[in-house]
Amino acid sequence: MNELRVALEWVDAGLTCVLVTVIEATGSAPRKEGARLVLRADGRQVGTVGGGEVEERALSEARALLQSSAATRLVEQVATCGGTVGLYCEKLAPSRRLVVVGSGHVGRAVALAAVHAGFRVTVVAPSAPEQTAGMIGVRAVASEDPAWFDAVEAPAATHVVCATGTHDGDSGWAVAALHAGFASVGVVGSAKKAQTIRRQAAAAGVPPRRIDELRCPVGLDIAAVTPEEIAVAVVAELIHLERKGSVPKAWRK
Repeated sequence: MNELRVALEWVDAGLTCVLVTVIEATGSAPRKEGARLVLRADGRQVGTVGGGEVEERALSEARALLQSSAATRLVEQVATCGGTVGLYCEKLAPSRRLVVVGSGHVGRAVALAAVHAGFRVTVVAPSAPEQTAGMIGVRAVASEDPAWFDAVEAPAATHVVCATGTHDGDSGWAVAALHAGFASVGVVGSAKKAQTIRRQAAAAGVPPRRIDELRCPVGLDIAAVTPEEIAVAVVAELIHLERKGSVPKAWRK
């Protein structure tokens, strides 16, 4: 099986993995240059770099890289048979993905800031194509139906920010997003709106753990006022979530 093809398929599916390649093999080594293995975060492995202590070192370094903020790692391992193997470990991750629901002032500002931060951005709203015309890097979808989430690829690798500008609109989309299993769900709004959304989510059968993950008001607490400031707060929070997995409560309202 082609390990490179498998790695790309996993990344396209929204999964992070580490590709380990033998880049140097001297003396008596179990595999020669070009041998590869790819390891997924859930432990699934495809390919081999030779077994024994070389394989053990490769897997150990791959697991460590998955937990690290680093992208690559270069290591050298002496094999029992007397040779030396150089291993290049490379973390492959899907592009950051963000769905912004709403194409008003705040929604557009969040989308633009997210594009500059490296996110693959989709804006969903009835007038999204017209409102986001000319915004480079932003995909626009005209929809007012939260069932649109059912067609989103790799929801586990996609963040959602709701900024429709209406209480009912944000609530409907947020509950649907919580149901769909997205990486995170945030809503531009108040603590009162958050209470309403949580009640509706519970009534809709959303698991309590998912409800607790709702971020409303979304964004770091930087006393943001303008749409552009709110966008900075929201995208900064998303970056922290991507890198660290959670945001300290003291950083949020």
